[in-house]
Amino acid sequence: MSTYLSPSNESLPSLRQNAASHTNWRDGVSGFFGAGAKDIDWTTREFDENGRVKVTAMDAVMGRSQPELQAAYEQHRQRTIKDTVGRDYRTAFGSNLEVDHRTNINEVQAQVADETKRDSSTKPYLTALSQMEGGAAAIAELGERPTLPQVQQALSGLKTTNIEADRTRTNTETQRVEGRQDRLLMMQMMNQQEDRRADRELRRDQQRYENRRLDLQESRLDRKDRQAVIQQLMAGLSTLGASIAI
Repeated sequence: MSTYLSPSNESLPSLRQNAASHTNWRDGVSGFFGAGAKDIDWTTREFDENGRVKVTAMDAVMGRSQPELQAAYEQHRQRTIKDTVGRDYRTAFGSNLEVDHRTNINEVQAQVADETKRDSSTKPYLTALSQMEGGAAAIAELGERPTLPQVQQALSGLKTTNIEADRTRTNTETQRVEGRQDRLLMMQMMNQQEDRRADRELRRDQQRYENRRLDLQESRLDRKDRQAVIQQLMAGLSTLGASIAI
């Protein structure tokens, strides 16, 4: 006996709502004895070409309708996907796997495998990128799932940028050092010019002092000579006066 009441891609909330309208007292009894729709071993069940659970004679006896079976199976299917690949998905993508009626476990496993492969190939480059100046910003610009060529291009571009930045810093530092050396040389030249000017001033002062000293010395000699002449004239006059008096 088989009855198919809803499409195979119906969401779990809709399936549960449909199943609720087919629930009766026999479901309670079956569930109490561990024979309800949720207790079925789904590995032994058959499905039609559209993925719908086939209703067996035992289902009819136990009061398990097709909507109830389909809701129970979909709940089991989604839980199995989470249990099987949920942890690997979280490891690969860094977020929890969201499962609904459209989720296909094979597709999820393929996505996880691709992401794991991509991560293993890009990880060395991302590590190298993170250790470079400006690497954190470059990684942020790449987004959550950069491809290997994108990471390689970002790494190459940042290397070029950092080389140019280093060259600019080196040139700036060289110019700064050269500028400081030029200023020091200019200061030395100015100090030397000031020293020469001070030497000239000192020599002029010394020459003026020497000239003044010589002038004073000559002046003293002139006074002494005049005094000697005067004394000689006075002595002569005294002698002349004495001879006249006699």
